[in-house]
Amino acid sequence: MKLPKAWESWRTISEKDPKRLSKLVEAGIELRNERKAHEATAEALRKQEVALVNHLIENFDKADLTEVKTRLGTGRLVRKDIPQMDEATGGWEAVYGHIVSGPVHAMIDGPKANRVIAAIAKGGSWELLHKRLGERACQERWAEKEQIPGVRAFTQVTIKLGDAE
Repeated sequence: MKLPKAWESWRTISEKDPKRLSKLVEAGIELRNERKAHEATAEALRKQEVALVNHLIENFDKADLTEVKTRLGTGRLVRKDIPQMDEATGGWEAVYGHIVSGPVHAMIDGPKANRVIAAIAKGGSWELLHKRLGERACQERWAEKEQIPGVRAFTQVTIKLGDAE
């Protein structure tokens, strides 16, 4: 990408010379406009890429394929379980209860522990935390066949495109 001439010598221009500074302002405007044009082109390409990837996912499934190798590289169908909040099984309250249940049960036995857990889950200052499930933590628990109350797995399907080696 070629930069405007004023840009190339910007370090040598005195801040006290308004005529020179005006050239730098113009160079800045030219650069911004060029950047915006490139961003628009990149966005159009991104939309085409998304449409193509969706088409590939559909057709990989239809052809019962998981990988296609070409001279340019490889396309690989990738399935990954992503944790999602599930209101049907208790949502965030169930997750909060699950988080505190271990320590509460370690200190309190019996039905009182369940009341304490429910009170903490419902009345805790949970708004101080980001409402985001830890993907790796959920996947580790799922690998151990552990159920997480309030959470379900959503299988994300993507195509990974890699260059030839």
